[in-house]
Amino acid sequence: MPPSHEAVDSQEHVLSDADFDRVRALLVRLSGISLNDAKRQLVVSRLKRRLITLGLSSFDAYCTLLESPSGASELQSFVNRMTTNKTDFFREPHHFDILRERVVPEFLRSARQGRRHTLRVWCAASSSGEEPWTLAIVLADALKRVRDVDFRIDASDIDTEILAKAERAVYPKSAIDIPELTDCGRFFLRGTGSHAGTVRVRDELRAKVSFRPLNLNESAKAWGWPKKFDAIFCRNVLIYFDQATQRDVTERLVSQLSPGGWLFFGHAESMTGANPALDRVGPTAYRLRLSDSSSPPPETVRRVATPSVEIPAAPRPSRSGLVEARRSEKPATGLADRTTELQVTLGIGDVYATAAPAILRTVLGSCVAACLYDPVAHVGGMCHFLLPSARDDEGHSTRYGVNALERLINATMGAGADRRRLRVKAFGGAHMLGPDASFGRIGERNSSFVREFFLREGIPLVSELLEGANALKVLFYPHSGKAMVAPVSTSSGPSLSQREAEAVSRIAQAEHTNADDRVTLF
Repeated sequence: MPPSHEAVDSQEHVLSDADFDRVRALLVRLSGISLNDAKRQLVVSRLKRRLITLGLSSFDAYCTLLESPSGASELQSFVNRMTTNKTDFFREPHHFDILRERVVPEFLRSARQGRRHTLRVWCAASSSGEEPWTLAIVLADALKRVRDVDFRIDASDIDTEILAKAERAVYPKSAIDIPELTDCGRFFLRGTGSHAGTVRVRDELRAKVSFRPLNLNESAKAWGWPKKFDAIFCRNVLIYFDQATQRDVTERLVSQLSPGGWLFFGHAESMTGANPALDRVGPTAYRLRLSDSSSPPPETVRRVATPSVEIPAAPRPSRSGLVEARRSEKPATGLADRTTELQVTLGIGDVYATAAPAILRTVLGSCVAACLYDPVAHVGGMCHFLLPSARDDEGHSTRYGVNALERLINATMGAGADRRRLRVKAFGGAHMLGPDASFGRIGERNSSFVREFFLREGIPLVSELLEGANALKVLFYPHSGKAMVAPVSTSSGPSLSQREAEAVSRIAQAEHTNADDRVTLF
């Protein structure tokens, strides 16, 4: 007779070296996911509940079950629990810009020539669905005024439980309170009653997306796609495979692309040289070469250019949130081989990255500046951000910060940095807006958030000056990683605090105005 759940739960489950090796071997065979030695505790935390549910007293017994014919039905549950499903709407937004600004226009040119009239996209690791629904939103918006051209999205994942959640398409309302979603009523329904505080993707958009379980570690023939795709999004999944599996999966993905098709990986996945048929067209974005020529067609390459030397009246945020640059004609401090350098001033919400010698400037109160750089490529960038107070919705606040810092990572990589070499310095987070009922120690929260974000992303925080009493003026030299910091005079404090308080109010207000209260309830 198996022990009760209570008895099993009360005992300590020890994962031996032999059991850990068995778990890793099974996972690689079933899914291609490779666990390193540091993942031992992750295995314990994710599988312990299955042992309790099945009434098993040890990992040895669980592994024996998985390896036996009678354990075939448990294999999918095992894989489901060992997959990672972190995702958000509009995560790594530069890829959606490429989809909107390059993929769609080129497909429309093809459609006008009488070729295919349905744009086909595959989301190869859909997780809980935010990514395929983001793809559907972008394509529906880009094609809203175009007749006789449609789109279809196929979404897949190895985790059957998370796939069911993706297909339900129901999310907390806070999940869509992001800057990129300004017309939520077009795409989401608002929940009431037992669904209060949630939203659901509208039926007309759901009709464009199909979901199915799929194992990327299987052969392309086993995938069984009847037609090839114009674009494939396979983001933040290859990082869990070893290099040999990455190459094999990439080769199979390429085989599913139409001529000139686009392939997108995650920002943590450096796939340069992974497949000779692919040309790099942006940060972790590639295109299948249209011909056998060793040189890609001119229209397939977007080169990273040095920022314009035109001097605008004042640097202003662009649609993407990046700021324009201006060039100073005064001698470059500390740069004996340069006579001029770019001068860029960042305000709240701004991001700027460059491979050119530059001085990035900002003034910080409760806000935080993250200064990111690659010391080998001499590329770097700065982001000036703050978390909204949103005390009743911490999820919204966190997503706002994640979006800001991921934009910085993507912009810096787009300027030529290698993610594996990135380093960060962080400044600001002064105690200027709290504590009180409105703001809740925003400086402290900003500082904690930036530390935790880069720790989670594996980017070393090599220097910081956070949570002080004074506002700071920061000069950052992205090509060298050098930063100069000085306190701001107390006379500037009140005006700076006022600007930050107004920014907090704007962000919090956006949280309440993005959703359309007139949408149909469900």
